[in-house]
Amino acid sequence: MNLSTVISYQVRDRIDRIARPFIEEHSLPVDETLLGHIEKVTSIARCQTSSEHLDVHCLLVTDAINSVAVRARAILKIADSAPIPWCSKLSIAVQGVMGETQFELNLTHNRMKLGAICQNFGLDRRYVDSVIDIYADFCGFLRFLLTGSLTSTREITDEGRYEIAAEAVSIYDRLRPGVRPCQESPLGDDRLRPSQGNS
Repeated sequence: MNLSTVISYQVRDRIDRIARPFIEEHSLPVDETLLGHIEKVTSIARCQTSSEHLDVHCLLVTDAINSVAVRARAILKIADSAPIPWCSKLSIAVQGVMGETQFELNLTHNRMKLGAICQNFGLDRRYVDSVIDIYADFCGFLRFLLTGSLTSTREITDEGRYEIAAEAVSIYDRLRPGVRPCQESPLGDDRLRPSQGNS
């Protein structure tokens, strides 16, 4: 019996022997409670440069979730928090839910693309979340990006910065269609305007 099989058995055994009876004794929804555990663990993973051991632990917990919809949400939550590139087990799990949750997967994919842009400029993963969730921080990111205040991990021309900023605005617009991060470019470039909509 190999190590991964042993770990898988141990996680499932603890869920069946300890967690599930406790959850049922307190009349809690089993699947949603396991999802809550995964959300807590993935919040820890966000602060780490490598979280494969936590991702694998969470994936093993998803095996104990009966609802297909809740399991898919859990896998997408793991993917959203995991550093890029994903470990092979997580990649396989995400591919497994693609057909069932295409819309949610697209959101996760766009979130990761924007996160990858931020990380290319050396931004902390927690700041990446702030850039996505708080539009004022996103505008600040664009200003720093366009004025050259952020240093990339590779050489980028001024034109390249404009292209990256335009891509970031496009991704943000898909992530948060009801929010206009900026009605005009910080440097007055019309190419950086998000699609028209209510401000």
